Amino acid sequence: MIKPEAIARNMGLNIIERTIDPFGSVFGQLHFCAHKASFYDPKKRMMVEEYISENTIVIDPNAFAPGCHGAMNNTIAHECVHFALHRKCFEFERLMNPELTSFSCKTVGGIKEEEADALDLMEWQANAIAPRILMPKELFKAKVDELITVKIHEKSASCVIDIMEEVIESLSVVFHVSRVAAKIRCMEIGYSEAIGCFNYIDGRYIKPYIQMNLETGISYSIGKTDSAILLATDPAFAEKVRNENYLYIDGHYIHNDPKYVIINSSGRHDITDVARYHIEECAIAFSVQIIRSLSTPSAQYWRICILNREKNTPYRLVFQYNKELTRASEEERKEAIVGYLNESHQLLKEMSLDYVSSIARAREWSGFTREMIAENADMDVRTLDRVLTGEVKKIETILRALLAMKLPPEVIKHLLKISPNGWSFTDQKNIAYNWAIDSFVGYDAEEIFQKLQEIGYPPY
Repeated sequence: MIKPEAIARNMGLNIIERTIDPFGSVFGQLHFCAHKASFYDPKKRMMVEEYISENTIVIDPNAFAPGCHGAMNNTIAHECVHFALHRKCFEFERLMNPELTSFSCKTVGGIKEEEADALDLMEWQANAIAPRILMPKELFKAKVDELITVKIHEKSASCVIDIMEEVIESLSVVFHVSRVAAKIRCMEIGYSEAIGCFNYIDGRYIKPYIQMNLETGISYSIGKTDSAILLATDPAFAEKVRNENYLYIDGHYIHNDPKYVIINSSGRHDITDVARYHIEECAIAFSVQIIRSLSTPSAQYWRICILNREKNTPYRLVFQYNKELTRASEEERKEAIVGYLNESHQLLKEMSLDYVSSIARAREWSGFTREMIAENADMDVRTLDRVLTGEVKKIETILRALLAMKLPPEVIKHLLKISPNGWSFTDQKNIAYNWAIDSFVGYDAEEIFQKLQEIGYPPY
């Protein structure tokens, strides 16, 4: 696959290995200019000086976990990003600080935040771009799909989550990256199953689960200490747990229902496959804020690293009960359904037979900006504008835009019916679309089209 050493050589960079410091706290350094640098000599047990030529990447193999070649590859790619994007900034900085000679990338790295300075932002750029170099989107996605197909067949798995950890392990080998890097890249590309893989709470492995909500700072898992604090300090959370019969199982608060909870062969409570496949349906949701200690210079970890932190991390997590994303009580669900139906009926009453004015009202109701709708529909804003003005006649394009607005099914079907090309619900393909619109309310357009392809109805 992608070889970072070859990229570095093509950029005119040298790569050497040295023990950068005695603590293993620095993954690598990029030396822009020739100078004398200090490294740790394990035999002499002291720092020694060594002449380093310009444009040299220094890697400290002692900073990586044993056998973690993927992290070393990521460090090389990381330094290549610095060299490509930040040389001019480095030279400008040297005008004011002649003693500046290199970038050092520590094992506790910086992540973008609002208060970050220029160096923090450069580190954030390198952190974000390096994995994309090693795992290009199209190549990576094709391999993920291939591995999922192979593993499901090999294991006769009924759900992707049951083989996703094996897929991630294989990806880390194929692309020569760390397991965490492969997991994160899967999530970035849209494989939501990855978020429930390789999670550890209170030092214990958590079984894989599906979490469709990838919103920043949302977790359906919580450690024992954090949950004890919440029970003591948040009356709403405590009431939810006690009055609606939630059990703490495998790092989750699961609704105690035979559909979600069983007694295993050891006589202990365990969560069912249904619960793992639909964690948002049965588990309490938490909003998580990541706070760093004042003694550390870096900013926030990405949300995807929340449940994979080291014991001595300089970051602590603050959990809050998230009522909006937690399974509602029967009365709350009935009230929400009635409210949704009434709102949908009212919106439909405001529609006319004029397509342009009706879709304009629908967009206003959605609350989404044109840019947000275009992004959700995987189209550019100019194409969306043509959909909104009635210039587009292709049903698939119109449907993508309507689905991206998260409109009620009856409103979507009304707008399709009065669209420029019209839409007959007696057509066989349109019957399939009608089924998908009703069956997958709230799903993204791409997910709906995938469901249709699975039953033999390709998009228009």
